[in-house]
Amino acid sequence: MRWNLLFILIILSAQTVTADPFTTFSPKWPVSVQVSGPAMDAPANKGKEFYSEWWAGVFRLKGGYYTYIRFMVYNLGPGDEKLKINATFKTPDQAKYSVTRTFKRDEWHNGPGLAINADGNVLQFAQNTFTIKLKNKKFLANLQIKPRFAPWRPGNGLVKYGTEGKYYALDIPLPLGDVKGSFTTLNDKKVHQVSGVAYIDHQAMNAGMHVTTRTMYRFRRVDDKKVVFLWMLRPPPQFGDHVATCLAAFLPGSVVQAVNLQVFIKSWWQDPKDGGYRVPKVLMIKGMTRKGLPLRGAIVMKALNHREEYLKSLNAVERFIVSRFANPIEYDFDAVMAVEVGTGPHKKSFKTEGTIFFTGVNH
Repeated sequence: MRWNLLFILIILSAQTVTADPFTTFSPKWPVSVQVSGPAMDAPANKGKEFYSEWWAGVFRLKGGYYTYIRFMVYNLGPGDEKLKINATFKTPDQAKYSVTRTFKRDEWHNGPGLAINADGNVLQFAQNTFTIKLKNKKFLANLQIKPRFAPWRPGNGLVKYGTEGKYYALDIPLPLGDVKGSFTTLNDKKVHQVSGVAYIDHQAMNAGMHVTTRTMYRFRRVDDKKVVFLWMLRPPPQFGDHVATCLAAFLPGSVVQAVNLQVFIKSWWQDPKDGGYRVPKVLMIKGMTRKGLPLRGAIVMKALNHREEYLKSLNAVERFIVSRFANPIEYDFDAVMAVEVGTGPHKKSFKTEGTIFFTGVNH
C-alpha cells in the first residue's frame, strides 16, 4: 500500500515537472492599443487548419430592438482564409431575421488596419469611428459607433501554449460606444432607425479548441453606463494546473483592470444531461489591479438561460473535424458580480448583474 502511494506520487510529480509550457497574459501593460485587422498572413497563422479570428459585437439598443453581429476569418474545412458573417436582428414586435454568409478568400478583402469588405458587408475602424454595414437577402444595416473608451488589452493579450507558437489572443477594440444607424427589413421595405450602445471584442487562435481550452468562463455586463468583463481560460491537462484570467470594468469616471487573478471555486452546478459539464456556481477572485491596488470579488450564478451544443451549429465537414477532438457545449446563466478595490477609506466597490458564458470543450 505504501509502495502504491509512493508510485502514484512519483507519477504525479513527473507529470507536473514535464507539463508543457503555458504562459498567461504578461502584466506588462501596453501604453496604447491599436485596432487591428485580420492576421491570417502572419507566419504563426498562415495555413494553420485551426486558425480563426473574430470580432463579436454586443448591442444594447433602445426601443426593444436587438442585434448581434460577428465577423470571423477562419481556415477550418476546405479552403483557407474564409470570412463568415453571422448576424441577427429583432424588431420590437419580435420579428427575427438571422443570416449567415460565407465568402471565399477571393470574395473579400481587408484594407489598412481593420477594414473588412465583402460584397458590401463592412467592418471598419477609421477616424475614431467603427462602421458596420450588412447586406443580405433578409435585411440591410448601416451602423456607426463612436467609442467612449480607448481600445483595451489584458497585458500583452496573449496566452501561449508549448514551444511551437500556439496561442490564444484577446483584446477589446470597443469597450463601450454610442451607436446610431438603421436596419432595413427587405420583406416589408421598412427602415428601422436604431440607437444605443455597443461593445466589440476581438479574439484569435491558431490551434484547435481541444489544444487551447478545457473550459472557458466569461462574465459580461454591457449597458448604457458601463461594461464589466471577466475572462478565465483553463487549458487542457498537459499544460498543468493553470488558469489564465483578466478583468476589466469600464465605469463612469474610472477603469478597473487586472490580469492573472487567483480564482477560488466555492460550489458547482452540474449539467444533468449526458455529456454535460459542471460549471462554477460561486466563484471568488483575488489579485492586484494595474495600479497596484488589492482587488477581490465574487460571482454568483443565478439561473440557466440557454444551452447550446456547438457541434450542431457546424456543417458536416466542420462537425466531422471538430468532433474527433472535442465536444464543446456553451451555457449562459444570469449572475451577479461584486468587486472591491483598495483598502481603508479609499476602498471602492461596485456590484452588477450580468451573464456568465461558460464553454466546456473536453472533460
